[in-house]
Amino acid sequence: MDRGVKLHIAEQIRAARRAKGLTQEDLAMRTDRTPESISNLERGKTTPNLDTLIALADVLELSLYDFFAPARDFKTAHDRRARLEIEMKGRELLKTLPDEHLSIAIRQLAALLNE
Repeated sequence: MDRGVKLHIAEQIRAARRAKGLTQEDLAMRTDRTPESISNLERGKTTPNLDTLIALADVLELSLYDFFAPARDFKTAHDRRARLEIEMKGRELLKTLPDEHLSIAIRQLAALLNE
């Protein structure tokens, strides 16, 4: 697998896990994997198979597409990781909003984009 894709998947896993407030041990237990295997995935040392991706998506409340969505072009890997973590935290916050507040939040985000 292309190294860039492998690193993108690794960053998505790490960012989503942190956004949910899970440790690697928590994620390992919930996906029936070892903490070492989660660590290797998050460092891009190994590539997850489809069963592992499905288990991760389920626990992290992601779609499989999220693991492969194209990453924006950032100057540094640090900037890319920071952006992913912020996006994941935003997703988690949006999931907790009641419907009437969610529609307000979406309108506010749209207004920010139109500035």
